[in-house]
Amino acid sequence: MIQKMIEQVREFQKEFNLTKNDIPTEISQEEVKLRYDLFIEEYEEYLEGYEAEKKGLEYFTTKKGEYVNTFVYKVDAIIDMLYIACGTIVTHGWKFNHYNPLIENYSDNITQKRIYEIINCYLNSSNEYDYRFSYIDRLIDMILNLASINNVYYKLPELFNEVHASNMSKLDDNNQPIINTIDSEYYDPNKPIGKVLKSKNFFEPKLKEILFPK
Repeated sequence: MIQKMIEQVREFQKEFNLTKNDIPTEISQEEVKLRYDLFIEEYEEYLEGYEAEKKGLEYFTTKKGEYVNTFVYKVDAIIDMLYIACGTIVTHGWKFNHYNPLIENYSDNITQKRIYEIINCYLNSSNEYDYRFSYIDRLIDMILNLASINNVYYKLPELFNEVHASNMSKLDDNNQPIINTIDSEYYDPNKPIGKVLKSKNFFEPKLKEILFPK
């Protein structure tokens, strides 16, 4: 399952002219920081949904001002975290041979804390080949644990396919990516430098239809 997801993200990074390596390659600290920033953005969205759920809110208004279904918002964040983790493997050119994910019997709260610890270890590690890969490998386990806690593990392939299709729709009319850079007319100071931005062709993933089929 994860290997197919990695290949889907490889397609995304190829189409959007993002860094991808076929063999283990040391990348710059700036790119490591970008991978971290992209992940933290989604991690914080998951925390938003988690806090809303603790309050018993079926719907809530996010910090971005969007009125969303709490459960769908949490699941979207889980898939996005998994997408970024797979993209990090593609960026580094690592080989993923972990076919039996380790699903722990952790609570939602403990899993969140472990994810935060692991992604910070990835950012601050000085060892490219050993520690950084082991952190991302473990990170994927923890994301899968969140999926299991939220009872969507069995739907991950379908959900991931939908998010992938949505991400691929970010290309503009000229089939070019819009990258968040300071000198771009599309620059968004609230998003990480180097993040792919949505074009007018973008369509939102229809996760609610998958999670709540009629």
